[in-house]
Amino acid sequence: MSDEQEPVRIRSNAELCQMITEIEGQAPDESLVVMLIRQGRLRLFARRDLAGCQAPGAVEEALDTFLERVSEADVRFVVYTKDHLAGWDMLGRCASHLPHGTRSGALLVDGGTWHEADGRHGSVDPNQSRSISSENGGLRGLAGADPVDGLDTAFETPELAARLLPVLDGLPEADDEAAISARMGGLIRRNLPVVTPGPQESGVAAEDAFTMAMLTHHQIGRHVALLAITPSNAGQHLQMWRAVVAEIPAVVSEMPLFIAGVAAWVSGDRGTASSALARSIAAAAKGGPRPSLLLAELVDRNVPQAEWGPLRARVLSRADPAVQAAVATLSTRPTWETVNQHLLRPRPDPPQRPPAPRIPR
Repeated sequence: MSDEQEPVRIRSNAELCQMITEIEGQAPDESLVVMLIRQGRLRLFARRDLAGCQAPGAVEEALDTFLERVSEADVRFVVYTKDHLAGWDMLGRCASHLPHGTRSGALLVDGGTWHEADGRHGSVDPNQSRSISSENGGLRGLAGADPVDGLDTAFETPELAARLLPVLDGLPEADDEAAISARMGGLIRRNLPVVTPGPQESGVAAEDAFTMAMLTHHQIGRHVALLAITPSNAGQHLQMWRAVVAEIPAVVSEMPLFIAGVAAWVSGDRGTASSALARSIAAAAKGGPRPSLLLAELVDRNVPQAEWGPLRARVLSRADPAVQAAVATLSTRPTWETVNQHLLRPRPDPPQRPPAPRIPR
């Protein structure tokens, strides 16, 4: 068992398996691997023989020790075994012992193939990591597993709560659809990058981010955010919603993650779209609305992003007038004011300087 401080770079299940092999020196055999990741860094790595975890309470006691050392971490469980039935039983015991709300992912590795619970599988060779049944190499099966997708939420601290709770008092009334549309439109206009930035991410103030997150939980606010995305600005919207997600706690992140996923899909970034979908589903409140099913259809059916333009036009034409008005303001750009020619004062000629006197010889 060892603590690690190196930045994590996991873009697929194959890269996760490769990282484990690099740490262990070889692919484990009949083993359980536990990885705790916090703020994009591997904080704890542990491997146990499966035989030593089978006794009642054995793996649960070990997990309690791990989680005490590193709180508020994402957890990855990987079982290496040829016995799939026993392997999935172990992964189920691990997942059911985690505290409520902990983001986790589970993987079973048998020889050169990784498997997910929903049947997705692929090669552990990173050069052949394209999933047989999923274009993005299984990122969807690892809910919240990709620390480099730029979609990590803020940790819920007393300081964050003290800063964000006053924002609730300034939100529009739930039945004031015109005010909700206008507020969302104004926030998008203020925070949307003028051009898609390079390596430096765009920032959004925490108060703006929390307001936008709360407004997306209203259907009208969500419609403004979605219909503001066009094929030409989808990359900018993805950057903005990534910045929003980074400033808000996970409890209100479902809808912002969904919108970020749509923006990623429209921009052609299917890996991030799939990852955002998984995170949105993981953050969803039980029994609540599930707009993320739209994104699931787009991703799972491999719908070309070129379909967004016609789809957006149809939805916008039938949208609430307040939504249409808010979206219309986002499509206008400031222009130079036209000034009548007769209002322009002619510029006076510069004064003529007298010729220099001749110098006598």
